Amino acid sequence: MTSVLELKDACISRNKKIIWSNSSLSIDENTTTAIIGMNGSGKTTLLEAMLNILHLDKGNIELLGKHPKYTKHLIGYVPQKYQLAATNTIRGYDALALGLVGTKLGIRLSNKKIKKNIISLANNLQISDLLDKRLTNMSGGQLQKIAVAQAIINQPKILILDEPLANLDMQAIVDFLNLLKQLQKKSISIFIVTHDLNPIIDLIDGAIYLLDGHAHYLPVAKLKDAKLLSNLYSTKVEVIHSKTGAFIRSVE
Repeated sequence: MTSVLELKDACISRNKKIIWSNSSLSIDENTTTAIIGMNGSGKTTLLEAMLNILHLDKGNIELLGKHPKYTKHLIGYVPQKYQLAATNTIRGYDALALGLVGTKLGIRLSNKKIKKNIISLANNLQISDLLDKRLTNMSGGQLQKIAVAQAIINQPKILILDEPLANLDMQAIVDFLNLLKQLQKKSISIFIVTHDLNPIIDLIDGAIYLLDGHAHYLPVAKLKDAKLLSNLYSTKVEVIHSKTGAFIRSVE
């Protein structure tokens, strides 16, 4: 099976300060991976290395067997704050159209083809009701759905979601998790940066965790370890297993 992400003896720094080093891992394609760690541990640094914004000081990083400079067109990215929505009065339909043609310089798709692609994706993700709604009138959860749809409309091989659950209410989180389940049916590798593992712990295949200046990977079964998670979050936690799944809670 092809590796979606591979690090070999990777080391990276910011402003001459090493963020993480001596890191080697390999993650299978078409899996869902959380990226977790304390603030300052290097989660954003890892994302920027994957997006070819930052470069390694040592070692190698590959996405789908290639250097990140060759894979930008294969990545859909949803930042923590969906900037397009801040003051924009365009409709959800227009946002998806921008995602469809905005990266294709010199290419003009017919209006009929654009409409067909947008309606097909909206139906698939169950967001058809948002196509005629203005972004400025959308809730945080609705904006998150549009952001994800915009990121995947060009059928990327990799989807990166940076804190997608931040500032969402309970219903919006439930809606997002249902959307994630829909995305997992596609041939796509998903990376989710998150502070809170609980909502997604039973939906992921594993996690990259940044600890003690290194990037590590564990499959989810081994990740559900109270000692490891207590060390990772610098507070004593326990992992509760039930018929509905696993739950992590602090015991201090």
